[in-house]
Amino acid sequence: MTDEVLPMVHSFFEALFETARKRRDLIVLCPAAAAQSVMRFSQEFPDRCLFFDQAEEDMIRTAAGLSFEGWLPVVFTTGGADISGKARAARVTAACSGLNVKIISEGSGAAGSENRMIQNVFEDFALMRTIPGITVAAPCDAKQAFQAAAAVTEHIGPVYLRLQPSLAPVYTEERTPFVLGRARTAREGRDVAIITIGSMLGYALQAAKMLHQQHIEAAVIDCHTLKPLNSRTLLSAAERCGCIVTVEQHAQLGGLGSAVSELLSSVFPVPVQRVGLEDSFQNPGEPMDLFGESGLTTGAVYGAAVRAVRMKDSIRCPDGIGQIHFS
Repeated sequence: MTDEVLPMVHSFFEALFETARKRRDLIVLCPAAAAQSVMRFSQEFPDRCLFFDQAEEDMIRTAAGLSFEGWLPVVFTTGGADISGKARAARVTAACSGLNVKIISEGSGAAGSENRMIQNVFEDFALMRTIPGITVAAPCDAKQAFQAAAAVTEHIGPVYLRLQPSLAPVYTEERTPFVLGRARTAREGRDVAIITIGSMLGYALQAAKMLHQQHIEAAVIDCHTLKPLNSRTLLSAAERCGCIVTVEQHAQLGGLGSAVSELLSSVFPVPVQRVGLEDSFQNPGEPMDLFGESGLTTGAVYGAAVRAVRMKDSIRCPDGIGQIHFS
Protein backbone atom coordinates (compact mmCIF):
# COMPACT_ATOMS: atom_id res chain seq x y z
CA MET A 1 0.00 0.00 0.00
CA THR A 2 1.24 3.51 -0.84
CA ASP A 3 0.43 6.85 0.79
CA GLU A 4 -1.46 8.02 -2.30
CA VAL A 5 -5.20 8.69 -2.24
CA LEU A 6 -6.67 9.06 -5.74
CA PRO A 7 -10.11 9.08 -7.39
CA MET A 8 -10.87 6.04 -9.56
CA VAL A 9 -13.03 7.88 -12.08
CA HIS A 10 -10.33 10.44 -12.88
CA SER A 11 -7.74 7.70 -13.47
CA PHE A 12 -10.13 5.68 -15.61
CA PHE A 13 -10.87 8.61 -17.91
CA GLU A 14 -7.20 9.57 -18.12
CA ALA A 15 -6.55 6.10 -19.51
CA LEU A 16 -9.61 6.29 -21.74
CA PHE A 17 -8.33 9.61 -23.08
CA GLU A 18 -5.09 7.92 -24.15
CA THR A 19 -7.00 5.04 -25.75
CA ALA A 20 -9.25 7.45 -27.68
CA ARG A 21 -6.20 9.03 -29.28
CA LYS A 22 -5.31 5.64 -30.74
CA ARG A 23 -8.83 4.40 -31.48
CA ARG A 24 -11.05 6.67 -33.54
CA ASP A 25 -14.00 4.32 -33.02
CA LEU A 26 -14.20 4.97 -29.26
CA ILE A 27 -17.18 7.11 -28.23
CA VAL A 28 -18.41 8.10 -24.75
CA LEU A 29 -22.05 8.45 -23.67
CA CYS A 30 -22.81 10.02 -20.32
CA PRO A 31 -25.50 11.97 -18.42
CA ALA A 32 -25.24 15.75 -18.56
CA ALA A 33 -24.87 15.82 -14.76
CA ALA A 34 -21.56 13.94 -15.10
CA ALA A 35 -20.05 16.42 -17.55
CA GLN A 36 -17.29 17.34 -15.07
CA SER A 37 -15.97 13.77 -15.01
CA VAL A 38 -15.52 13.67 -18.79
CA MET A 39 -14.62 17.33 -19.36
CA ARG A 40 -11.14 16.71 -20.76
CA PHE A 41 -12.44 13.98 -23.03
CA SER A 42 -15.33 16.11 -24.31
CA GLN A 43 -13.00 19.06 -24.99
CA GLU A 44 -10.52 16.95 -26.94
CA PHE A 45 -13.12 14.82 -28.74
CA PRO A 46 -16.35 16.87 -28.88
CA ASP A 47 -17.73 14.76 -31.74
CA ARG A 48 -17.17 11.56 -29.75
CA CYS A 49 -18.86 12.54 -26.49
CA LEU A 50 -22.66 12.38 -26.33
CA PHE A 51 -24.57 13.88 -23.38
CA PHE A 52 -27.99 12.66 -22.27
CA ASP A 53 -30.50 13.60 -19.61
CA GLN A 54 -30.95 11.08 -16.76
CA ALA A 55 -32.26 8.44 -19.16
CA GLU A 56 -29.51 5.89 -18.66
CA GLU A 57 -31.51 3.08 -20.24
CA ASP A 58 -31.63 5.16 -23.42
CA MET A 59 -27.87 5.62 -23.26
CA ILE A 60 -27.32 1.87 -23.19
CA ARG A 61 -29.79 1.32 -26.03
CA THR A 62 -28.07 4.02 -28.08
CA ALA A 63 -24.69 2.45 -27.30
CA ALA A 64 -25.96 -0.90 -28.58
CA GLY A 65 -26.93 0.74 -31.85
CA LEU A 66 -23.55 2.44 -32.13
CA SER A 67 -21.79 -0.85 -31.48
CA PHE A 68 -23.84 -2.50 -34.21
CA GLU A 69 -22.55 0.20 -36.57
CA GLY A 70 -18.92 -0.49 -35.64
CA TRP A 71 -18.30 1.99 -32.82
CA LEU A 72 -16.77 1.17 -29.43
CA PRO A 73 -19.25 2.82 -27.03
CA VAL A 74 -18.35 3.48 -23.38
CA VAL A 75 -21.43 4.34 -21.31
CA PHE A 76 -20.74 6.27 -18.11
CA THR A 77 -23.56 5.89 -15.59
CA THR A 78 -24.17 6.77 -11.96
CA GLY A 79 -24.81 4.09 -9.36
CA GLY A 80 -27.71 6.04 -7.88
CA ALA A 81 -29.84 5.60 -10.99
CA ASP A 82 -32.30 2.78 -11.62
CA ILE A 83 -30.02 -0.27 -11.66
CA SER A 84 -32.84 -2.62 -12.67
CA GLY A 85 -33.51 -0.48 -15.73
CA LYS A 86 -29.83 -0.48 -16.66
CA ALA A 87 -29.65 -4.25 -16.22
CA ARG A 88 -32.74 -4.70 -18.39
CA ALA A 89 -31.29 -2.49 -21.13
CA ALA A 90 -27.91 -4.24 -20.91
CA ARG A 91 -29.56 -7.64 -21.22
CA VAL A 92 -32.00 -6.90 -24.04
CA THR A 93 -29.95 -4.58 -26.25
CA ALA A 94 -26.28 -5.40 -25.58
CA ALA A 95 -25.67 -8.83 -24.04
CA CYS A 96 -28.37 -10.65 -26.00
CA SER A 97 -26.59 -9.80 -29.25
CA GLY A 98 -23.07 -9.92 -27.81
CA LEU A 99 -22.48 -6.28 -28.67
CA ASN A 100 -19.27 -4.53 -27.66
CA VAL A 101 -20.83 -2.13 -25.13
CA LYS A 102 -18.93 -1.01 -22.01
CA ILE A 103 -21.00 0.17 -19.03
CA ILE A 104 -19.05 2.10 -16.40
CA SER A 105 -20.95 2.68 -13.14
CA GLU A 106 -19.84 5.23 -10.56
CA GLY A 107 -21.34 5.28 -7.10
CA SER A 108 -22.76 1.84 -6.29
CA GLY A 109 -22.32 0.24 -2.87
CA ALA A 110 -21.93 1.90 0.53
CA ALA A 111 -19.91 4.71 -1.03
CA GLY A 112 -22.87 5.76 -3.20
CA SER A 113 -25.22 8.68 -2.85
CA GLU A 114 -24.81 10.77 0.29
CA ASN A 115 -28.24 12.35 -0.01
CA ARG A 116 -30.99 9.82 -0.66
CA MET A 117 -31.51 6.36 0.81
CA ILE A 118 -33.09 4.93 -2.32
CA GLN A 119 -30.09 5.97 -4.44
CA ASN A 120 -27.63 3.77 -2.54
CA VAL A 121 -27.47 0.89 -5.00
CA PHE A 122 -25.94 -2.28 -3.57
CA GLU A 123 -27.43 -5.02 -5.75
CA ASP A 124 -25.76 -4.22 -9.09
CA PHE A 125 -23.41 -7.23 -9.07
CA ALA A 126 -26.32 -9.56 -8.36
CA LEU A 127 -28.29 -8.26 -11.33
CA MET A 128 -25.46 -7.92 -13.80
CA ARG A 129 -23.69 -11.23 -13.21
CA THR A 130 -26.83 -13.21 -14.07
CA ILE A 131 -26.92 -11.73 -17.58
CA PRO A 132 -25.43 -14.25 -20.04
CA GLY A 133 -22.21 -13.22 -21.75
CA ILE A 134 -21.44 -10.07 -19.76
CA THR A 135 -18.15 -9.49 -17.90
CA VAL A 136 -18.49 -7.91 -14.43
CA ALA A 137 -15.54 -6.29 -12.65
CA ALA A 138 -14.55 -3.67 -10.05
CA PRO A 139 -10.96 -2.36 -9.62
CA CYS A 140 -9.57 -1.93 -6.12
CA ASP A 141 -7.96 1.50 -6.56
CA ALA A 142 -7.20 4.32 -9.01
CA LYS A 143 -4.11 2.71 -10.56
CA GLN A 144 -6.02 -0.50 -11.18
CA ALA A 145 -8.86 1.58 -12.66
CA PHE A 146 -6.31 3.10 -15.07
CA GLN A 147 -5.30 -0.39 -16.20
CA ALA A 148 -8.93 -1.53 -16.29
CA ALA A 149 -9.72 1.08 -18.94
CA ALA A 150 -7.32 -0.57 -21.39
CA ALA A 151 -8.48 -4.08 -20.44
CA VAL A 152 -12.15 -3.19 -20.87
CA THR A 153 -11.74 -1.51 -24.25
CA GLU A 154 -9.58 -4.35 -25.58
CA HIS A 155 -12.06 -6.99 -24.44
CA ILE A 156 -14.58 -8.08 -27.07
CA GLY A 157 -18.10 -8.21 -25.65
CA PRO A 158 -20.26 -6.39 -23.10
CA VAL A 159 -18.65 -5.31 -19.80
CA TYR A 160 -20.02 -3.85 -16.57
CA LEU A 161 -17.34 -2.06 -14.53
CA ARG A 162 -18.02 -0.52 -11.11
CA LEU A 163 -15.90 2.43 -9.90
CA GLN A 164 -15.90 3.92 -6.39
CA PRO A 165 -16.80 7.63 -6.58
CA SER A 166 -14.82 8.90 -3.58
CA LEU A 167 -11.08 9.16 -3.04
CA ALA A 168 -9.52 5.80 -2.22
CA PRO A 169 -6.08 4.64 -1.01
CA VAL A 170 -3.80 3.06 -3.59
CA TYR A 171 -2.80 -0.57 -3.01
CA THR A 172 -1.29 -1.45 -6.37
CA GLU A 173 1.57 -0.21 -8.51
CA GLU A 174 1.66 0.70 -12.17
CA ARG A 175 3.41 -2.59 -12.95
CA THR A 176 0.80 -4.65 -11.06
CA PRO A 177 -0.91 -6.76 -13.75
CA PHE A 178 -4.65 -6.41 -14.38
CA VAL A 179 -6.24 -9.11 -16.52
CA LEU A 180 -10.00 -9.54 -16.70
CA GLY A 181 -10.96 -12.92 -15.27
CA ARG A 182 -7.70 -13.42 -13.38
CA ALA A 183 -7.63 -12.81 -9.60
CA ARG A 184 -4.47 -11.48 -7.98
CA THR A 185 -2.92 -12.69 -4.73
CA ALA A 186 -2.10 -9.57 -2.69
CA ARG A 187 -0.83 -11.48 0.36
CA GLU A 188 0.20 -15.09 0.90
CA GLY A 189 -1.24 -17.13 3.76
CA ARG A 190 -2.14 -20.69 4.74
CA ASP A 191 -4.81 -20.47 7.49
CA VAL A 192 -7.65 -18.54 5.85
CA ALA A 193 -8.19 -16.90 2.46
CA ILE A 194 -9.82 -13.46 2.38
CA ILE A 195 -11.28 -12.76 -1.06
CA THR A 196 -12.23 -9.18 -1.90
CA ILE A 197 -13.61 -7.18 -4.79
CA GLY A 198 -13.28 -3.46 -5.41
CA SER A 199 -12.16 -1.00 -2.76
CA MET A 200 -12.48 -3.46 0.15
CA LEU A 201 -8.95 -4.76 -0.45
CA GLY A 202 -7.48 -2.37 2.12
CA TYR A 203 -9.76 -3.65 4.87
CA ALA A 204 -8.69 -7.21 4.11
CA LEU A 205 -4.99 -6.32 4.21
CA GLN A 206 -5.40 -4.52 7.54
CA ALA A 207 -7.34 -7.45 8.98
CA ALA A 208 -4.59 -9.81 7.80
CA LYS A 209 -2.07 -7.82 9.85
CA MET A 210 -4.29 -8.12 12.93
CA LEU A 211 -4.69 -11.86 12.33
CA HIS A 212 -0.92 -12.24 12.04
CA GLN A 213 -0.60 -10.96 15.62
CA GLN A 214 -2.84 -13.86 16.65
CA HIS A 215 -0.66 -16.34 14.70
CA ILE A 216 -3.25 -16.69 11.92
CA GLU A 217 -1.75 -16.23 8.47
CA ALA A 218 -4.34 -14.93 6.02
CA ALA A 219 -4.03 -14.98 2.26
CA VAL A 220 -5.64 -11.95 0.61
CA ILE A 221 -6.94 -12.30 -2.94
CA ASP A 222 -8.00 -9.33 -5.06
CA CYS A 223 -10.82 -10.85 -7.10
CA HIS A 224 -11.44 -7.77 -9.24
CA THR A 225 -13.43 -9.76 -11.82
CA LEU A 226 -16.66 -11.22 -10.50
CA LYS A 227 -17.60 -12.77 -13.83
CA PRO A 228 -15.95 -14.79 -15.18
CA LEU A 229 -14.77 -15.95 -11.77
CA ASN A 230 -11.16 -17.13 -11.56
CA SER A 231 -12.14 -20.62 -10.39
CA ARG A 232 -8.63 -22.07 -10.43
CA THR A 233 -7.17 -19.44 -8.10
CA LEU A 234 -10.11 -19.56 -5.70
CA LEU A 235 -10.24 -23.34 -5.54
CA SER A 236 -6.49 -23.45 -4.94
CA ALA A 237 -6.91 -21.00 -2.05
CA ALA A 238 -9.74 -23.09 -0.59
CA GLU A 239 -7.66 -26.26 -0.78
CA ARG A 240 -4.59 -24.58 0.72
CA CYS A 241 -6.32 -22.64 3.52
CA GLY A 242 -9.40 -24.75 4.24
CA CYS A 243 -11.72 -21.79 4.83
CA ILE A 244 -12.78 -18.60 3.06
CA VAL A 245 -13.94 -15.06 3.89
CA THR A 246 -15.48 -12.87 1.18
CA VAL A 247 -15.53 -9.09 1.52
CA GLU A 248 -17.53 -6.77 -0.71
CA GLN A 249 -19.21 -3.38 -0.83
CA HIS A 250 -22.39 -5.09 -2.01
CA ALA A 251 -25.35 -6.93 -0.59
CA GLN A 252 -24.42 -10.29 0.91
CA LEU A 253 -27.02 -11.78 -1.43
CA GLY A 254 -26.01 -12.30 -5.04
CA GLY A 255 -22.53 -10.78 -5.10
CA LEU A 256 -19.01 -12.10 -4.54
CA GLY A 257 -19.96 -14.15 -1.48
CA SER A 258 -22.72 -15.89 -3.38
CA ALA A 259 -20.54 -16.52 -6.43
CA VAL A 260 -17.71 -18.00 -4.34
CA SER A 261 -20.15 -20.13 -2.31
CA GLU A 262 -21.75 -21.46 -5.50
CA LEU A 263 -18.34 -22.46 -6.83
CA LEU A 264 -17.07 -24.10 -3.65
CA SER A 265 -20.29 -25.92 -2.76
CA SER A 266 -20.19 -27.91 -5.99
CA VAL A 267 -16.45 -28.55 -6.19
CA PHE A 268 -14.60 -28.13 -2.88
CA PRO A 269 -16.90 -27.34 0.09
CA VAL A 270 -15.18 -25.45 2.90
CA PRO A 271 -16.48 -22.98 5.53
CA VAL A 272 -17.31 -19.56 4.05
CA GLN A 273 -17.97 -16.36 5.99
CA ARG A 274 -19.39 -13.38 4.09
CA VAL A 275 -18.80 -9.71 4.92
CA GLY A 276 -21.13 -7.40 3.02
CA LEU A 277 -24.19 -5.21 3.29
CA GLU A 278 -27.14 -6.55 5.25
CA ASP A 279 -30.53 -7.08 3.63
CA SER A 280 -31.78 -3.54 4.33
CA PHE A 281 -31.67 -0.06 2.84
CA GLN A 282 -28.93 2.31 3.98
CA ASN A 283 -29.42 5.70 5.55
CA PRO A 284 -27.85 8.60 3.63
CA GLY A 285 -24.53 9.90 4.90
CA GLU A 286 -20.78 10.17 4.36
CA PRO A 287 -19.19 7.05 2.82
CA MET A 288 -16.95 6.27 5.79
CA ASP A 289 -19.89 6.61 8.20
CA LEU A 290 -21.95 4.31 6.02
CA PHE A 291 -19.16 1.76 5.98
CA GLY A 292 -19.18 1.62 9.76
CA GLU A 293 -22.98 1.48 10.03
CA SER A 294 -23.07 -1.30 7.43
CA GLY A 295 -20.46 -3.45 9.16
CA LEU A 296 -17.86 -2.94 6.44
CA THR A 297 -14.91 -2.52 8.80
CA THR A 298 -11.52 -4.07 9.42
CA GLY A 299 -12.88 -5.49 12.66
CA ALA A 300 -15.74 -7.20 10.82
CA VAL A 301 -13.29 -8.82 8.40
CA TYR A 302 -11.06 -9.90 11.30
CA GLY A 303 -14.03 -11.41 13.16
CA ALA A 304 -15.25 -13.26 10.08
CA ALA A 305 -11.78 -14.74 9.56
CA VAL A 306 -11.58 -15.94 13.16
CA ARG A 307 -15.02 -17.58 12.83
CA ALA A 308 -14.01 -19.25 9.59
CA VAL A 309 -10.86 -20.70 11.14
CA ARG A 310 -12.84 -22.00 14.12
CA MET A 311 -15.35 -23.62 11.77
CA LYS A 312 -12.52 -25.24 9.85
CA ASP A 313 -10.96 -26.57 13.04
CA SER A 314 -14.28 -28.16 14.01
CA ILE A 315 -14.40 -30.16 10.78
CA ARG A 316 -12.41 -33.34 10.19
CA CYS A 317 -11.71 -34.39 6.61
CA PRO A 318 -9.69 -37.62 6.86
CA ASP A 319 -10.50 -38.91 3.40
CA GLY A 320 -10.98 -35.72 1.43
CA ILE A 321 -14.15 -34.53 -0.24
CA GLY A 322 -17.26 -36.45 0.52
CA GLN A 323 -15.93 -37.51 3.94
CA ILE A 324 -16.59 -34.35 5.92
CA HIS A 325 -17.81 -34.97 9.49
CA PHE A 326 -19.07 -32.34 11.90
CA SER A 327 -18.08 -32.81 15.55
